[in-house]
Amino acid sequence: MKRLVLLAVVVATGFSIAFSQAGEHPVDKTDSDDKYLVKAEHKIADAFVEGDLAFLESLLAADFIGFNPLGEELNKVQVLARVTSPDFELESLRHEDVRVRVFGEAAVATGLTVVKGRYKGQDAGGRFRYLRVWIRREGRWQAVAGQSTPVPQPIDSTPASPARRDVR
Repeated sequence: MKRLVLLAVVVATGFSIAFSQAGEHPVDKTDSDDKYLVKAEHKIADAFVEGDLAFLESLLAADFIGFNPLGEELNKVQVLARVTSPDFELESLRHEDVRVRVFGEAAVATGLTVVKGRYKGQDAGGRFRYLRVWIRREGRWQAVAGQSTPVPQPIDSTPASPARRDVR
């Protein structure tokens, strides 16, 4: 469980990075803000899998704050240190069910992150619901906060056979 939570730290905070409009533009600038940010969410996942750490570092706001599933607070430096740790082996990461609500110069993104990976050689994949707060500063969107919660594996809901009772 601890390994899963450690990988969740990366998901909750490092994967809660927002796409910056500075530099490379993997999404169409003519999109509405909500469509732009949905596309950006998917590009973030790709950048983590590809190991493009310089790109990812440029995306976090300097004052970024994240909370992992244990409630621990992590700043930008702490997030990037964990992402670059050789203890983490990321096989795949994808965002599903991404929704964005824009409120002027702020936006809130929610979604489901599905991760396959290892921490110190042990399986540490999982599914995580996330929430990310974006702020548009100086014409570009930046992540200023993120939070993630693990999604438990479904429990088999097939009812067990009732115990056979003798009725006399």
